[in-house]
Amino acid sequence: MNRTAANYWKCAGWVLVYFGAFQSHIGFYPTAEGVSAFAAQLKAYHCSKGAIQLPVDIPLPTKLITEIVLHRCRQNDMKAGVRRRAGLTK
Repeated sequence: MNRTAANYWKCAGWVLVYFGAFQSHIGFYPTAEGVSAFAAQLKAYHCSKGAIQLPVDIPLPTKLITEIVLHRCRQNDMKAGVRRRAGLTK
């Protein structure tokens, strides 16, 4: 398997998405909820419970990726707010 190390973006102390490069695709991992929330827009891509395979031979769907990341950021903001109100920290 030819791949680079997986990378991630964080927001509010929580991981938003992971991503990694493979020989034939970019692995984009926005968690299971991130995939299910955008299932209709992801029909053109190979998806599993928490992963999306973006082929390297077509342009990246940057607008869709942005929408998914913003959705995950809103989720993390809500999660962080709940933890703060409960007096918990991560």
